[in-house]
Amino acid sequence: MTSRDFWLYGGNIVGNGQDNASNGHGGGVYSQGRANLLGGTIVGNTHAHGGGVYCRVISMSNCLVANNRAEGLGGGIAIGSVAEEKDRSEISGGVITENYAGVSGGGVHLAPLRGCGLTISGGTISRNSGKLMGGAICAYYETELMICGGSIRENNIVDDSYPKQRNGQVYIDSLSQLRLSGAPQIDDCIYLCRDALAGRDNRIIIEGMLSNAVPYRITTERDPVGGVGVPFTELCSTNWSEKFVSADPNYLVRNVGSGDSQYLELAFATPAEPVVLSVSGDECIYGAKASVSVSATAETGNTLSYQWYE
Repeated sequence: MTSRDFWLYGGNIVGNGQDNASNGHGGGVYSQGRANLLGGTIVGNTHAHGGGVYCRVISMSNCLVANNRAEGLGGGIAIGSVAEEKDRSEISGGVITENYAGVSGGGVHLAPLRGCGLTISGGTISRNSGKLMGGAICAYYETELMICGGSIRENNIVDDSYPKQRNGQVYIDSLSQLRLSGAPQIDDCIYLCRDALAGRDNRIIIEGMLSNAVPYRITTERDPVGGVGVPFTELCSTNWSEKFVSADPNYLVRNVGSGDSQYLELAFATPAEPVVLSVSGDECIYGAKASVSVSATAETGNTLSYQWYE
């Protein structure tokens, strides 16, 4: 179904689209404007991008988007906005579940052309799958994702070729930004993509207060350079490390700085300790045996000593 703006108050959009399509958008719904999903179901549709829905901007408050498939982006919903209009999409209710994307964004793929965004204030995004990244959500290409409510859980990545990205059920591209507020339930891992060569590290921005009871899990695909870490929050005014944990056992979450310049970072869980070497030996008399001792002392005070006799 194609339209400029689209409203769905009830009924069913089932089994539309084209299997194994390499091009095309919107298996169930294709909207060149705003798709308003206020009720009904969009189930079992397929296309190259936006298996269930493809639209410029979306307002979803009460709709079931389930069992849709995209060969590329956005198994359930693909949002592709126009940059100049600074469109803001919103999901305040409904269910997005058991959708699949052959590349990214199993539940939702957000890829407008710069400056557009999506606010999730309610609803459920669960049991969706992406082949490479963003089993639940993929925020890509200078987009902003705001999560202040709702539930994101039990989504997954199906390709084992990229083991660190496997945890990326909520995928934030290096050019994009994630904002968190309130107490959204995010049981899935938040994956921060880095572009170290271009000098860009994305951020998680905290707005207001976070009141999540269970810490959010964070990971990234590249090791912290030199053990310095990956900053991922700004303007921390309290101990935000209680609100976040590392999904990778090789990293830990720690506070850095103080006051208004405080932030969190992922750092090596077992950083290499500076080692001080000392060498000593007895005075050697010609024809007698000599002994040499070498000690390695770390900053923690641990000392390991070796001694040779010759």
